[in-house]
Amino acid sequence: MNKNYKSLELDKILEMLAQQTSFEDAKTLALSLEPSPYIFEVNELINETSDAHSLIARFGAPAFGNLHNINNSLRRAEAGAVLNPLVCFRMA
Repeated sequence: MNKNYKSLELDKILEMLAQQTSFEDAKTLALSLEPSPYIFEVNELINETSDAHSLIARFGAPAFGNLHNINNSLRRAEAGAVLNPLVCFRMA
């Protein structure tokens, strides 16, 4: 990790974010986040965050508790297999 990120304790912040995830792939993505050096990208991401916050305040947060990785199912579908919704969206 970049020494500047260390001084900002980004690793600790990302770990706190990762602890809030309920899906292993999301945890991996959270731990791999890096700040953007591009002001336009930062502004766009801030706008997306603000929009998401507004939607959650207005309609409530969506539930993500029963997620699991469906990459293998998608690969099979790309190869011509038929997806079964019970397998892709199984309930825990």
